[in-house]
Amino acid sequence: MHRAWALVLTVLCLTGCQDHFYLEKLGYILAISYDATKAEAIDGKLKFGFAIPRSEADKQIFITTEAKSNNEALLTISRENNYQLVKGHLRMVLFGKDCARLGVNQQLDTLIRDSTIRGNVKMIAVDGDAGELLNRSLPQYDLTSLFLNDLLQTTEKTSIIPESDLFTFTRDLYDDAIDPFMPVLKVGSQKIYLSGIGLFQDDKLVDIVGSEQMPTFHLLQGSIHNLNLIMNIQEDEGKASQVGLFHVSGERKITVTAHHPIKSGTDLKVSIELNMSGAVTEYSGPMKLEYPRNQRKLEAYMNRFVEQEAEKMVESLQKKKVDPLGIGQFVRQQTTHAEWKAILWRDVWETADIQVKANMKMKNYGEIQH
Repeated sequence: MHRAWALVLTVLCLTGCQDHFYLEKLGYILAISYDATKAEAIDGKLKFGFAIPRSEADKQIFITTEAKSNNEALLTISRENNYQLVKGHLRMVLFGKDCARLGVNQQLDTLIRDSTIRGNVKMIAVDGDAGELLNRSLPQYDLTSLFLNDLLQTTEKTSIIPESDLFTFTRDLYDDAIDPFMPVLKVGSQKIYLSGIGLFQDDKLVDIVGSEQMPTFHLLQGSIHNLNLIMNIQEDEGKASQVGLFHVSGERKITVTAHHPIKSGTDLKVSIELNMSGAVTEYSGPMKLEYPRNQRKLEAYMNRFVEQEAEKMVESLQKKKVDPLGIGQFVRQQTTHAEWKAILWRDVWETADIQVKANMKMKNYGEIQH
């Protein structure tokens, strides 16, 4: 009996030693970049980039090649290095702007078919060349690929941008009542930063929401938690003030009134109600906020600001014929399957009557009272 256990332990030890040696030869792909090439229109090739962290601290290998598909790129690279590339640790997929404008469906199809790739892989559009950003070495960042992953996690936790990963993007892509989106990154002279949100019509990038509009976009998207807002409000008599509103939480309520059968935007009226609460931590105006009447005035000014910004955002989305807010899902709930299939939703969405109502309530106006 003791000899049998000794044999088992010996086999396990040898197996473990062999696995340890094998792991040293693996190249764990942390991020993949896709960029368009000049020859793509002719031969359909893209420029692929693979970021592979190494065992040395703050080091990574970045390998590029041109190919028609992920698997072809991996096979090409496998013939050029001594690492076996695996995608089980993939965290990010980056699309250069030119590539995203042409469409990302083929790349997504490959990713979702691979059982080793998780659904929480971050989806990123790059305002420029994705491979250049991923391979960029800046002194204040330890490892660019890990920094990007931490950056997106932080912005999602603080509600700067809504969540966007492989699962949510493909879910919205294949839903005919909502359009997908993904965050947009850009390279500056000495920094990498979040520059906006990329809007997609089907699988093609059609527009980018600027950084100053991202909070409004998130408010319209749905539930928010721990959002920070800076509002440049107009008070009575044309006075301009700035309000810092922190720890904002809220929900949206959508009401759809439809005249059936829906054939155009004139048959549809949508009300978006934004219910929010937050704490005022900064105010540059002349009002003394210890007085309740001034507090109510400030809330009215902030409501007007949110409504104006939200309506401008909705008008912009309608002109682009994209619906990342998922208004079509609420309309679909009020129709039969046959009626929905007969609706040309993008055309209806473009001319629909959309009204936004904000209801801002303050948790507090700061600890110090004058």
